[in-house]
Amino acid sequence: MKQLRLQSAMEYLMTYGWAILIIAIVMVALYFLGILGGNNVSTACLAQPGYICGNPAFSSVTGNLIVTVGQNTGVNWASANVIFVPNGELTYGILTPSYFTAANTGIAFNAIGMFATGQEATIILPINGMVTSKPYYPVGSSIAGVLWFEYTQAPPAGNGQNLFVEIGAVNLKAS
Repeated sequence: MKQLRLQSAMEYLMTYGWAILIIAIVMVALYFLGILGGNNVSTACLAQPGYICGNPAFSSVTGNLIVTVGQNTGVNWASANVIFVPNGELTYGILTPSYFTAANTGIAFNAIGMFATGQEATIILPINGMVTSKPYYPVGSSIAGVLWFEYTQAPPAGNGQNLFVEIGAVNLKAS
C-alpha cells in the first residue's frame, strides 16, 4: 500500500514537473523574442520578394542606418537611390518625385548609381535628426520605417522614368 502511494506521488511530480518545464521554456523564448520584454525591439529588416534587405544596424553615435540592400528582379537599373521613410511620414502607399521636397524632412536617402540584378550594396543612411519630434536617438531607443528603391531602368527596358518600389520594413534599435 505504501509503495502505491509513492508511485502516485512520483507520477504527480513528473506530470506537473514536465508541465512547469514546458511553461518555463515558452516564457524564456517569448522574453528573448522581445514579446514579454515590453520595449525590447530587435533590429530587423523584412524584405519584399525580389529584394534583399539584411544586416541592419543603427548607431546612436553617428545617427546612421547601415544596411545591405539588393535587387533580384531580372532587370538592370541605370541608377538607383535607397530611401528610408520612418513610420508616421505620409507616403500614401507610393512615393513620387514630388515627395522629395525641401519641406519633407522625414526621409533619408543614399544614391548608389548603376545597380544590376543580383547585385548587393551596403549603404549608409543618415537618420539622426531627420524627424523633428525626435532629434536624436540614445542607446536602446528604437525607430521603424520602410526602405524604398527609387530607380531608372537601363535600356532597352528603361524609358528614363523614375520608378519607386518598397524594399522592406525595418525595425531598428540604437546601439
